[in-house]
Amino acid sequence: YRRESYQERSLWHTTSTMNTVTFFFAVSMVYATSYFLDIPIVYTIVPFLFLVCGLSAQTLFIHECSFREHRFFLVMMVTTAFCVVLSLAWLPSNYYVNAALATVFYYVYANVGILALRKELTKKEIRTYSVIALAVVILVVATAQWR
Repeated sequence: YRRESYQERSLWHTTSTMNTVTFFFAVSMVYATSYFLDIPIVYTIVPFLFLVCGLSAQTLFIHECSFREHRFFLVMMVTTAFCVVLSLAWLPSNYYVNAALATVFYYVYANVGILALRKELTKKEIRTYSVIALAVVILVVATAQWR
């Protein structure tokens, strides 16, 4: 990897995509473990939160943000992921539907949070992420198989 041979934001977008996919499969595993093995979600969410902290730390590193100045970003991401995963666990839907909804929230929070930390957040970016999130949530909820 040599930064000068890449476009300015290509590594950022690749990392964001990989983190979103990793988050989806990790949260799917948390919900599936709870669904298929009857293990309470509170027990399986602790390792998941360490993963979210790692993904958030990687995001800060890739975007060249200081850990000391922006450690609240890690706390915010872990707290938000915990609240979203626990609140979606109560929905009467399959585990992959809950995982898709949680991933939408993670994607929006991570990207808007980084843009805010880098002081690049504009109304256009907020509108774009809101439209993406709304479209995905409507699509997932409309096509979900409810229990």
